[in-house]
Amino acid sequence: MSQGDIRRHPRAAHPGKVRISWIHPDGLPRFAQARCCDVSEGGVRIEVPEPLPLRSNLMLHSEQMKLAGPAVVKHVTRQGSKYTVGVALCSTR
Repeated sequence: MSQGDIRRHPRAAHPGKVRISWIHPDGLPRFAQARCCDVSEGGVRIEVPEPLPLRSNLMLHSEQMKLAGPAVVKHVTRQGSKYTVGVALCSTR
């Protein structure tokens, strides 16, 4: 791990589609198709068409990646017309 990299787990590129759902601040459920950029043991970086509120709870599902479960939004960055979102996977134990 480099001095500038404070991540707990290394990332691996893993392009794929992920369906996400969350409750918008207006109280209504939202759904979106996201594109996975990379994954690590503790999280996923996805690209979505709209910003997600920080610390919001998500449900992720990707048959292609064999991934399903809860996650929390930790980071949101605008990149052009899309948003890159870093999410931490939640333990289901």
